[in-house]
Amino acid sequence: MAQIPGDYDLTIIQGATFNLALTYKDDADAVIELADYTALLQMRKSAKDDTVLVELSTENDGITVADTAPNIVLAMEAIVTEEIEWRNAVYDLRLEASDGTVTRLLQGDVVVSPAVSRDEGS
Repeated sequence: MAQIPGDYDLTIIQGATFNLALTYKDDADAVIELADYTALLQMRKSAKDDTVLVELSTENDGITVADTAPNIVLAMEAIVTEEIEWRNAVYDLRLEASDGTVTRLLQGDVVVSPAVSRDEGS
């Protein structure tokens, strides 16, 4: 039976570093070892939209997975969030085990809080 993804909305503060540390546990409340997993998170205007607005993955170092808590860390540098021009999107986070099993762990809305303060010359 497939696991139903959890709903978790994200807020990105434009121009600030984005970090979110998560701990994925099993039914016995034990931390799941994820070092042999890959992870992918994509943000799009809608689930049907072909355009990826942001992609975080273990391949591009936007997601780190580990065997200990927190075993999933999402990250974007301030220079990346500063360039975001959209305000709303949707996302999901997928994990893939070394045996090819894919779990859609989380899904939700993304809201970008626009920056007001800017460096001189911006």
